[in-house]
Amino acid sequence: MFSGLVNSTSRFYSIEVMVWRSSCVGSLIMILPATTDPAGMYNISRRMPVGSYSARSRVFSTGIIGGSSACVDFTVDSATSTSVNCSSSTLAVGSSTTCTATVTNAYDAISGETINWSLFAGPGSVTFSANSCTISGTSCSVTVTGGTAGSATVQASYPGDSSNLASSGTSTITISGGPIPEYPAGLLILAVFMIIGYGLIRRKDPNTNDRYTDESIRLA
Repeated sequence: MFSGLVNSTSRFYSIEVMVWRSSCVGSLIMILPATTDPAGMYNISRRMPVGSYSARSRVFSTGIIGGSSACVDFTVDSATSTSVNCSSSTLAVGSSTTCTATVTNAYDAISGETINWSLFAGPGSVTFSANSCTISGTSCSVTVTGGTAGSATVQASYPGDSSNLASSGTSTITISGGPIPEYPAGLLILAVFMIIGYGLIRRKDPNTNDRYTDESIRLA
């Protein structure tokens, strides 16, 4: 936003704001026209790439160049915000969730750019289905799989471009234990027979209502 005030008894002027890369010298980058209001004020809104610039304004009155302002240095930056949302905040070792990064700025959607994924902090660990993803609209997603137990903070980083500053966001996932181990079917069947056999050995004598002892079994 360029703003200014023309000090004159005549309040309607055509204004040019001239923009350079630095110190108001060298080749002009752009010239922005404006007209003062009844109070002598003018405002110009223009989106520009991130960087450092300098500018001065000058006045035209009936086609004659009038006074000009002092040279003013300024910096343009478009701040961005990156957030991370994971569909589950708790995982077992070996299980997965989807994490989505969303990048926004004050002007419009950031589409077609890259988000980089990494493990920001442990002690837990995770793996990513891809180390980066491409933004469609304002977001993109990867699959995150629990590695080792503990708290794991995943980070999505937007590197920025000529019009947007870099930003990053994080989300913490708690990873616990591991998956239930799978035992061979034969081992489970053997365990069942052992339980049944132990029950037979410890059964009651139908005549005395006493339990057979291991010793009586051996003597028989």
